[in-house]
Amino acid sequence: MKSKNRFSELLEQLMTKADVKNYVLAQHLRYDVSYISKWVSGKNIPTEKNADKILHSISECIVSCASDKNKTFLYSDYQVDIDSDLIEAIYDNLMAEYHYVRELLENDNTEIAPQVSYYNELPLHQFISKVKHPIIRQVKSLNVVAALDIFSIDPEYRIMMLELQNMQPSTRREYPGVHFSMIIHIPEHEHDYVYDSLFLMNMLTFQSNIDFQLYDSALAHGKVVFGINNLYSISGMLFDSSHCMAVNINENSENSSAICNKLNSLCNRNTLLFRKTDLQNMLLKYDYIQSILSPNLCWLIGHLTEHFLPDDLFEELLLQTYRSGEWKVDIAELHRIHSLTQNIMSTSEINIFIYASAFSDFIASGEFDFFNHRITLMPHQRALCLQHILSLLKKNENYRIKLIGNGFTNDFRHLAKPSLFLSNGVSYLRLYNKYYTNNVLVLNKANVKMMFTKFFQDTWAKPSEHIVDNPDEITGTLTQHIHSLKMLSRLEKFS
Repeated sequence: MKSKNRFSELLEQLMTKADVKNYVLAQHLRYDVSYISKWVSGKNIPTEKNADKILHSISECIVSCASDKNKTFLYSDYQVDIDSDLIEAIYDNLMAEYHYVRELLENDNTEIAPQVSYYNELPLHQFISKVKHPIIRQVKSLNVVAALDIFSIDPEYRIMMLELQNMQPSTRREYPGVHFSMIIHIPEHEHDYVYDSLFLMNMLTFQSNIDFQLYDSALAHGKVVFGINNLYSISGMLFDSSHCMAVNINENSENSSAICNKLNSLCNRNTLLFRKTDLQNMLLKYDYIQSILSPNLCWLIGHLTEHFLPDDLFEELLLQTYRSGEWKVDIAELHRIHSLTQNIMSTSEINIFIYASAFSDFIASGEFDFFNHRITLMPHQRALCLQHILSLLKKNENYRIKLIGNGFTNDFRHLAKPSLFLSNGVSYLRLYNKYYTNNVLVLNKANVKMMFTKFFQDTWAKPSEHIVDNPDEITGTLTQHIHSLKMLSRLEKFS
């Protein structure tokens, strides 16, 4: 290579920020300094055979040699706060740039203008690999927009799409500087309501640690477009469910900004599929009450919430959390809401899917979602909660529960289990994302509400080996869980 490339530019930037000289890096890698000079100048890149080992060593050297002051800048760039995470983030960034440069050298793409490449046709897995542009590794500040016809794409590539949106090393860390707007098209016919609904819920969960918004527009039909404002864009047209054609990759800031601006014009309140809020605002604006007072209550429960509490335990948890001073809602209003909820659950018709893991996780950890406040319940409190659910089953014959074993589909079996509250009034999602923020989403358009309603109706009516619907088996399972918790409570007293 006769000129600098993206890998060499990143390597030079990292060495400059850490104040690492060529000879220092050469000593750490046990390479001749001439190799380092060629990598930094862009005349060469590490051999593919040794790339993994070399890039790991470079990352370790950058972090270990950086002063505390310089390391602070690197922490900020990669949005991490410990050395081990910084090493992995730098390695990931270097490896992405390395593969990006190597692929440019090996592929037969056509350069149609400076910083613009064109491919006649690409399989979707190759398109997705190009979407994973190295720039997304630097997550301090990103403005991303995409138009993806995800429901016209094979399921395996949708899962890859979930991976490609991973602009951060862990979904347990929040990235307020990353803004991502995605435009999709929800078709009216030929819909797999079950798979598509689960896909959306898991995608929303996966993206809940960034500022993620999902929009609906027919203009997304047949398109796969992805852009990072002022930095990068890639666009193509779906040829079928696994191939795209006329793919343009653009690293010209002016051109990529024009594409992003056009896509952003489609993102507005009328096309927004889910409205982000929080439980306290839902309580203040009476959305929460509307969601339980409306007919046709259908709930999918991924983790236990305040709906399933007896009066005495509700009072105990309310006083415990209200002392924190974080509540905007009057305590009398919360008492009224609880009374209404319990009255409805004791007398009204309600269909509830509960993931079996919601019970097993609750029994093991005691973690409980109390109006989006994370609380850890003692074993005897957990037993009271399950006894209340059991008593409701015995008291109200219209209170129906079905247990979900290994999930509705294999693809989403091991992912986080969301909660969905459907009714003829306000319907909303409560995602489980470990940190209980950006996880409450009101269904904002009729087509997405129809999709989720159809998903619930189809799975409720259709027999499945993954679903337990025998009342005796369900009460037996609850009784066994209660017995285990009572034993655990007695052991805790003696410890």
